Amino acid sequence: MYTYYEAHRKRGKEAVDDINIISNFTGTAVGDCWKTYHQYSNCNDALCSAHILRELNGISELENQKLSHSMKNLLLEIKKESDLSWNTGNSLTIDKIESFKKRYAKILANGFKEDYIANSESYSKKKSKKSTSLNLTDRLSGYND
Repeated sequence: MYTYYEAHRKRGKEAVDDINIISNFTGTAVGDCWKTYHQYSNCNDALCSAHILRELNGISELENQKLSHSMKNLLLEIKKESDLSWNTGNSLTIDKIESFKKRYAKILANGFKEDYIANSESYSKKKSKKSTSLNLTDRLSGYND
């Protein structure tokens, strides 16, 4: 609902503490999964849909993973349904929410499988780096609420 910008000489927790908004905020803060934000337990946090959609587009272009197409379509459908409900003064039904959750979980499960198949040779090495799609899938799984 609101956006506040302030310049600070630092970028991390010191800056966030000096600006003194998140440390006192008790609502839901929408962000880009920057680790500093997770140090504040007095508010809920949510991932920014625009950031997620950009990452999904990147995975689609760079790794051509099905996860990106399926998840992007689902998130856009959820947004459309939510906006429609909001504009009519209603909320999504429990059945609709449960349907979205099941589809979301299925897409993530398929995304984990797809990533493993595409990168199994790389992951078998001792010091292998996670793929971009796996990092995003992990985030989407960890923040599914």
